[in-house]
Amino acid sequence: MGLVANSIHCKYTLPNMPVLPLSLPESPSGISYSLITNAADPDFPAVVAIYLSSFPANERMPVHIMEWRVNSGLSVLLVGKRGDEVISMCLLWYFSNSTLVQLDYFAVAEPYRNQNLGGEFFNAVCHYFAAQGKQLLIEVENPDFEPERDLKKRRINFYLRHGAALLANVWYTLPAFTADEPAKMRLMVAPAPEPGSVSRALVKTLIERTFVEIYHRKPEDTVLIDLLDRVPAEVEVRTGRL
Repeated sequence: MGLVANSIHCKYTLPNMPVLPLSLPESPSGISYSLITNAADPDFPAVVAIYLSSFPANERMPVHIMEWRVNSGLSVLLVGKRGDEVISMCLLWYFSNSTLVQLDYFAVAEPYRNQNLGGEFFNAVCHYFAAQGKQLLIEVENPDFEPERDLKKRRINFYLRHGAALLANVWYTLPAFTADEPAKMRLMVAPAPEPGSVSRALVKTLIERTFVEIYHRKPEDTVLIDLLDRVPAEVEVRTGRL
């Protein structure tokens, strides 16, 4: 499967949001999946709790921005539930005029980790978007840097095990959400793209669209310009585990 990412949009464009089926693929563990379309949903506070406990401050957008994006339909928020308890969350952004969907945040509540529930959820999300002809663009922490290098490597291997590919030689950082140093990241795509289908021009477009559309940065942002200059002429797509 190839990738398509069209021209840069400096203003938000409301995407054509699909109607979620009544259920995502059935979970072998009996987890039910559903869509949250409004921050007033009674399950939203549980989503926020998982979000705040799973990501460091320099990787998190403010909660009110998440609320606005969900309420306005700019983001898709999927949750996994065991009974009445929310145990996992996945926030995604639809790029207009593109086959790419940005996986912004994906997390499982701490008591439910290491039980393959995250893998089931991720497979269900991939299946749902693949049925629409779309792939996921994923930002993950760079395991070349402290702290918790082993944990960061495990997260990348999680996605690799479930059919994603790592853009192995692409340097990437998030814009700073706090006064801390911007988080050093890696980019992944799921399902894995065909060999040779990821060009330098495509990666530059993806990075620019992410900064401009999702993070509200201007095209002349110095961090963005540095990232675009660093994109290699040949992009290495890696599917083997680290």
